[in-house]
Amino acid sequence: MLNHIRKRLARMIETIRDPDFGLDYRIFGIALLMVSIGYITSPIWAHASDVRIVDGDTLFIGKEEVRLLGIDTPEEGNQADCVAERMLAQLATKRLKQLVTGAEITLERDWLGGMDERRTLAFVYANGIDVGEVLVAEGYARTYVRDQVDWCAITNN
Repeated sequence: MLNHIRKRLARMIETIRDPDFGLDYRIFGIALLMVSIGYITSPIWAHASDVRIVDGDTLFIGKEEVRLLGIDTPEEGNQADCVAERMLAQLATKRLKQLVTGAEITLERDWLGGMDERRTLAFVYANGIDVGEVLVAEGYARTYVRDQVDWCAITNN
């Protein structure tokens, strides 16, 4: 996680140091950098009562709704296209809960895109482990692409 953050910050610093980057923008860039360092990596200790799982890629930490960035999990309930997708969604939700419950949660917020209409978009780390990567590696999620994953075709159902 730290290497990823270092790379992002290095790109920001490189841009700010560019002589073609006007003085006003340089000052703004430095201020943005200072704010984002704390905002991107701000650790949040989440007790079990502070974390509520919505589905396999969405959770609440306190009152903040967080959508895991970069992954897609099967849909639950009426949004699912088949029984197999509903079952996979339940498994993804259960696994997400196992990963985050009682862990020290760190959010790497998408400060460029910020939020979708109501949720914070973020990479979520539980005790330093990227939760999204674990869900993908274990088959509970797929890397997010614009087109929705056909979970029914994947499960041959």
